[in-house]
Amino acid sequence: MLELIKWARTRKEFSKETARDRLKNAIAVDRFDLAPDIINALRVDITNAVSRYMVIEEEDQQVRLTRENDSMTLVTSIPVREVHRWANNN
Repeated sequence: MLELIKWARTRKEFSKETARDRLKNAIAVDRFDLAPDIINALRVDITNAVSRYMVIEEEDQQVRLTRENDSMTLVTSIPVREVHRWANNN
């Protein structure tokens, strides 16, 4: 029973974090005058590039845009499960 409560609490916190990240992305899209499909295209391209070298958790990937003065920064967080063996040989 305790495990069920812990799971529900963790799930709620995860949902809250996910909702907050989505809101931040929506604000960034509006602030930087970027269409939402551009952010999604960036996410897909980054996922495809990283997936060539690593096994990743796509559903947990986060992409954020921040602006400081006249510059924009793209930050992505991608959980990595493992690195492909052949990638270590390069």
